[in-house]
Amino acid sequence: MKEYKISIIVPVYNIDRYLQRCLDSLAAQTYPDLEIILVDDGSRDRSGFICDSFGRLHENVRVIHKENGGLISAWTAGVRVASGNYVSFVDGDDWIEPNMMEEMSGYLTGSDREVICSDYIIERTLRKGQTQTRESEYVYQSMEPGDYDREAVREKIIPELMGNEHRAVTVSRCMKLISTGLITENLKYCDPRIRMGEDAMIILPVLMDAEHIRIMDHKAYYHYEVVGSSMVHKYDREAFENALLLYQNLGRMLEDKFGTDPGMLERLKKRLDMEFVVLLFLVLKNEARNPAPEYREKIMEICTDERVTRVVKDAPVTVSDRSNKLLYAVLKNPSFLTISMLRSAMKVNDAKY
Repeated sequence: MKEYKISIIVPVYNIDRYLQRCLDSLAAQTYPDLEIILVDDGSRDRSGFICDSFGRLHENVRVIHKENGGLISAWTAGVRVASGNYVSFVDGDDWIEPNMMEEMSGYLTGSDREVICSDYIIERTLRKGQTQTRESEYVYQSMEPGDYDREAVREKIIPELMGNEHRAVTVSRCMKLISTGLITENLKYCDPRIRMGEDAMIILPVLMDAEHIRIMDHKAYYHYEVVGSSMVHKYDREAFENALLLYQNLGRMLEDKFGTDPGMLERLKKRLDMEFVVLLFLVLKNEARNPAPEYREKIMEICTDERVTRVVKDAPVTVSDRSNKLLYAVLKNPSFLTISMLRSAMKVNDAKY
C-alpha cells in the first residue's frame, strides 16, 4: 500500500489544561509519514510553551506563533504551510486514537480531490452537586458507509449535506482526511468574521467538489471534548448576525459552483434555507443564555424578523429531538411563555457541565 504524507493541523488558543493530552495522542500515531503543525493563535496561557516543548522533542513538528485572529485564521495559517498530500485537523482540546491516521489512510487513492470521513465520540464531564462523572456518546453519520465516486457524490451526498437535524455527513473539519489541494482551492469561501458554523464554509464546498468520498463504517477515532467554558456555553451578542452572514456566504458559494445548473442550484438553495432554520436553533440557544433581562425581547425580535419568518414558513424541517422541537416551536410561534420555557431548559442543561 502506497503511503502519502499527511499534515495534521492543530489550532491552539488558551487550552493549556487539555493540550498535552492532544499532543500525546498525535505522538502516538502509528502512521509513519506525518507532519504535525501547531498554530498558536496568540495564546495568553502556557499553550505556546507547551507547543514549543513538544516541537523540540519531535522532528516532524512545526510550531507557528501568530497574533490572535480567531479559529479560521489559525487553521488556514496551518494549511498554507502544509507540505502533505492530505490534511487532517485536530482541535487542541480534543484527542484521537493511535490508529486513526493509519486506518483512514488505507482508503486513500492518491486522488487530489478526495475526502475520507470517520465518526467521533463526544466526551463530557457531568456535574451533579459535588460529584463529577464522565460520559461518552458515539456519533455516527447517517450517510450509508462506502465509496462514492463523482456521480454518487452529486446524486446522493450533495443533496443531503444541508438542512438535516442530524448530519448525513459531518461538516466538521475534524474526523477527516482531505486532499490538500481541495482545501486550498476553497479557502476563498472562508470568512474570518464568522465564529459559529465556520467549518461549513470550508467543508461544504470541499465535499461538493470531491470526486471520491469514503464514508467509513461506524469508525469513531476522534474524541471531541465538551468544554464547559467553551464558546458554545457563552453568550455571543452577534450570533444572529453571524448566522445571517454564514447563510449569505453559503448562498454565494452555491451560485459560484452550480450557477450553470439551474435545477441543482434551486434544489440546493431550498436545502440551504432548511440549513438556516437548523442554524437558528443554535442562535436561539445562544440567546437563551443572554444574561440581560431583555433576553425575551431579543428572541422575539429574531423570530419575527422577516428574513426568519420567510424561511421558517417556506422551508420546513423535520425534527425529532425534544430540545429541537421546543426550539422549533419558539421559532414558529414565539411567545413569552415558550421563550421562558426555553430559558429554563437551557439553565437545566448548562448546569450539568
